[in-house]
Amino acid sequence: MIRYVVTILSVLLTLALLALLTVSFENGTNGGTCKAVAVSLQDEEGARFVSETEVKQLLLAKGIRLKDKPLDNIDYAAVERAVKQHRLVQRAECYPCPSGIVRIAVWQHIPVMRVFSGGHSFYIDAKGVKTGLSTLTAADVPVATGAISDSVTLADLYQLALLLKEEPTWDALIEQVVVFPDGEWLLVPRVGDFDILFGRPVNMETKLRRLAVFMSEYLPRIGWESYSSINLKYDNQIVCTRKET
Repeated sequence: MIRYVVTILSVLLTLALLALLTVSFENGTNGGTCKAVAVSLQDEEGARFVSETEVKQLLLAKGIRLKDKPLDNIDYAAVERAVKQHRLVQRAECYPCPSGIVRIAVWQHIPVMRVFSGGHSFYIDAKGVKTGLSTLTAADVPVATGAISDSVTLADLYQLALLLKEEPTWDALIEQVVVFPDGEWLLVPRVGDFDILFGRPVNMETKLRRLAVFMSEYLPRIGWESYSSINLKYDNQIVCTRKET
């Protein structure tokens, strides 16, 4: 009997606690107002391309003022749509908290390559999407220049950027990609005064593996200033041109 009474009391206390929590939550949202707006970046990866100030200024420019506005009257979907109009915002989520703070979670576009084409410059992000530049900082990514005028070339550059991003030792080797009108590429290394004749963008992973081995095992012994060019266009070999003395 005593055990039965204790069980009943436990159930009643649990229900009372849940009711109290529900009321507390409702008092913090329903009928409350926005006390503050907090913007958080979810995927900085060491680089900050979007600032809290930019997000708040963007909302004001769209005529969206959240401070002191009733939480029940805020169009959270409209806030998300407005924030996603920022050139470097990939995704946004907006929601109220019981404390009265409206939180905006932001996911950035993460650049993997910067492209200069036709007098314009833009990033390609980790998902292959073209995005604008940041006013805060420049991304430390390889740069592509030259005859870049079609989606096929951009797709090939994106594949190269992914290969470099996935292998840090390769990323440390390449600073720039020059695309020629005939479709062949030239790579500019971060270290060393020579050109890397990459040829057309085929078998890119194999070429990069050969280049990495050559630059890590052979060049330190023969000398970084020994060659004017390193040619990767031929299968299973690397053809080097010595500098004229």
